[in-house]
Amino acid sequence: MEKLFSLKNGARLLIAFGCLSLGLAGCSEKTRLLQQNSSLSFNQDFSPPLLDILWVLDDRSQFWNTSGRPKIIEQATQFFTRLDSATASYQMGFITGDMHRAQGRLQPINSPVILKKNMGTLAERVAFFSSLLTQVAFNPNTSGLNQSFEATTIALANGFKPRANVPLVLIFLSDADDRSTVPTSQPAVEYYANKFLAFKGNNPNLLRVYSINYEKLTAGQVVDSNTRCITLYNAEIDSLVPNFFQDRFFKLAQRLTGETSNVCSSFSQNISLNGLRVSELSKRFKIEVPIQESTLRVTVSLNGEILSSINWTYEGATNEIVFTEAPPEGSRIDINFLPR
Repeated sequence: MEKLFSLKNGARLLIAFGCLSLGLAGCSEKTRLLQQNSSLSFNQDFSPPLLDILWVLDDRSQFWNTSGRPKIIEQATQFFTRLDSATASYQMGFITGDMHRAQGRLQPINSPVILKKNMGTLAERVAFFSSLLTQVAFNPNTSGLNQSFEATTIALANGFKPRANVPLVLIFLSDADDRSTVPTSQPAVEYYANKFLAFKGNNPNLLRVYSINYEKLTAGQVVDSNTRCITLYNAEIDSLVPNFFQDRFFKLAQRLTGETSNVCSSFSQNISLNGLRVSELSKRFKIEVPIQESTLRVTVSLNGEILSSINWTYEGATNEIVFTEAPPEGSRIDINFLPR
């Protein structure tokens, strides 16, 4: 957030001139106080202008070699369009959950691409995204397991290294469960959540996970092309084997305060992008010098208009202005006071 600190020079000069001209008793004390009459201004941050986005796709035959593939590509493309408009700049990569051949390398393997927002017009970027997604097709060389978490860990350490202080968005698109190995006794979701957080300095505000997958059938629902649009039969989520389907993708998103959506739904609109902030909007604004509390005045404005309904208090122990609700994005907070 941007901060400005200034002295009210006009008031200082006016009072000083009056004192010299009139020789009023006690004027020197008033001059001392008004010379120190100070103002402090903050600008409330906007949402982050930068993003690192990594798509992690299930490229096994049952996912991409299907009649439902065109709809999935259409929805993913629409989701990309929303992501594109959510930020001023980004870098975006694609990997698969295959640890047999791809092993976390950026796609297409023979000519890896990192898509950026300065690449042409929106229409050109959308077309390019769709073409990249289409190239991730049937892969007969996978091990048969989806190991997206392992592949993501390798990608973030090598071909798609996250930038410092830039929010990282991971998008997992699959019709099955993750089968990544876990070298410790930790549950898989917790182990990989900590792995991904470590890439962002263990700051959860810099990491968002979106998981797009099957959802459990509810009462009255049956297995058909609407509820199982990719693997019509024998979907892992419908397995009767105890603990076979652990729902790792959805649990990871929930663990990292992300979003989930049904792969058979219009997931492009069902996933909220509100979590793409670097952090929550500030409610606390610190004053760097001791003040006379009785002289404190606070004004919040947006586009030149005073917002009189925003309540605040002064916290003497920390010398901060604390708002009940955070001032809105783009607003200006002006704090006037006399130092003590």
